[in-house]
Amino acid sequence: MIVSRKNKLSKEAIEKRNEAFWKLPAAEQRVAIAQDVLNELSARRMNAKRDIYVYFGDYCLPKGSEEDSLQDHLEKMPSCDVCAKGALFVSAVRLGNRFKCGEIVDGVIDEDDINYVDFSNFKDFLRDIFSSEQLELIEYVFERGIIGDVDSAEITKADAFIDHYLSKDANWADDEAMMIAIMKNIIKNKGTFIP
Repeated sequence: MIVSRKNKLSKEAIEKRNEAFWKLPAAEQRVAIAQDVLNELSARRMNAKRDIYVYFGDYCLPKGSEEDSLQDHLEKMPSCDVCAKGALFVSAVRLGNRFKCGEIVDGVIDEDDINYVDFSNFKDFLRDIFSSEQLELIEYVFERGIIGDVDSAEITKADAFIDHYLSKDANWADDEAMMIAIMKNIIKNKGTFIP
């Protein structure tokens, strides 16, 4: 399921795409999301960044947009900065919608400067698609072991994934390359991140 912003879809086509996404089995949803993240990174509509969930940059949600679909606003943004969980969230919203702008701030958007999303505001939405354990493991690897509540049995595998990545490209700061490696792993393993 590839979604392009180059060709504007009609509202009807977007609704059909959203409906089709939610009819997919969960593993196929995760693969579609990972592929969309790769597409967005390639198109420079997402910028991989550690230590931030989702940051819209200069784009701010307008005052009074609580009931607006976040999907509509994502289509208007030139780009956004995302961590691994943030990238999964943005692509899940792009592909399946089901998230209103008011959910970002737990209520009323009464200022014109809302340009970020914190994990606490989208964790339940994302956990409908990815397990908590998978999200923590993905975050642990993307953040290079600094953040993420990972089971001790998984830490060895996750650290090996990080070491393998670093042995291929010794640039510790290359967030985009790490995100690409994670998303390709999800696709390769049919919707599950297996370090």
